[in-house]
Amino acid sequence: MNMSKQEIQETHIIVSTPEKWDVVTRKTDGMMEIVNVMIIDEIHLLNDERGIVLECLVARAMMTSAKTQKPIRIVGLSATLPNYDDVARFIGAEGAGTFFFDSSYRPTPLKCGFYGIKNLGNADRANKIMNDIIYTQLKRILKMGKQVIIFVHRRAETISAAEELIEMISKNPKDMYLFECENSHRMKKEVQASRNEQIKRLFDFGFSIHNAGLLRKDRNIVEKLFMEGHIKVLISTATLAWGVNLPAYAVMIKGTKMYDSQSGEYKDIGIFDVQQIFGRAGRPQFDKEGEAIILTLHKQMDDYVRMMSNKQMIESNINQGLDNCINAEISCGTIGTLTDGIHWLKKTYFYQRFTKNPAAYGIKPTDVKEDPSGHFILLEKVTESVKRLNRM
Repeated sequence: MNMSKQEIQETHIIVSTPEKWDVVTRKTDGMMEIVNVMIIDEIHLLNDERGIVLECLVARAMMTSAKTQKPIRIVGLSATLPNYDDVARFIGAEGAGTFFFDSSYRPTPLKCGFYGIKNLGNADRANKIMNDIIYTQLKRILKMGKQVIIFVHRRAETISAAEELIEMISKNPKDMYLFECENSHRMKKEVQASRNEQIKRLFDFGFSIHNAGLLRKDRNIVEKLFMEGHIKVLISTATLAWGVNLPAYAVMIKGTKMYDSQSGEYKDIGIFDVQQIFGRAGRPQFDKEGEAIILTLHKQMDDYVRMMSNKQMIESNINQGLDNCINAEISCGTIGTLTDGIHWLKKTYFYQRFTKNPAAYGIKPTDVKEDPSGHFILLEKVTESVKRLNRM
């Protein structure tokens, strides 16, 4: 929502997306100065394209704090943050301000499984192989009396994947009892209240779907029935992993290719999406462990195994939008000279990472060795950026 300056002044807590707060603090003088505490949830998104905005917001807050001599406390939260010490230094929380909870704090231990599928040049064949593996795993897990969430990457795929598995059940009637749920009159009545015919039809087979295309009322029905154990298998898009606290004993990720509308091509889902989905496995109040299974093409499997075991470092993305960022800070008055530009860059996450992994940012390791503080490297970055802006 849009708020007047007076409404903002009278507000104690503002909940915002990074992008919205970026716009507000650019356009309205003194906005950053009124903030005492800034809490950033999912701060591992520094590794994402949206991370550019997060870096700018933190750097702007730090620069404003230094100028006004009014301290600001920045809190970063994440469940998937391997190099947390770098992020801690970035937000000024190193030392006593850093709290790290490793896997031993997880309420339920997690068993991970990885399946690499040989495509053999045929997507339909790869899909059939994945379905065979999923069906085998479903039978094993359902025999234990547990529930499963299968994650796919398109809304339409939630229903097509459910229908394909139900067809496999119809060809193996001896397995049908595994998927049957208690269908009391109350449950039937709740399902019939849904306006979605697919949800009604799938319920009879112990299946349901969940995606952002469903009406909120229908999503509520599905979530309630799954939580109460009246649905055995839920097929969902990743929105469930990020936005709803709905765990299951086991989760599966069917395929790792996801369409990117900006680039117009299919890309592999990121490791942090995988970790977020895996975090849905295991219910502390019911299970002593959880299971997470990922099915991908064979050539991608090693990458996911490596990333999950070695833990991929969070890197900065500000290089991709440095000109726009510096232009915004010049407009805001945060940067007025090249020296200001250097000070600003030293407040970014980029500064924490380029000295440790210079190759990722197109910087020669020898340059870092000769300039350990990074002063001249940052000077060159700011100078080149300002020159490009001046030519526009």
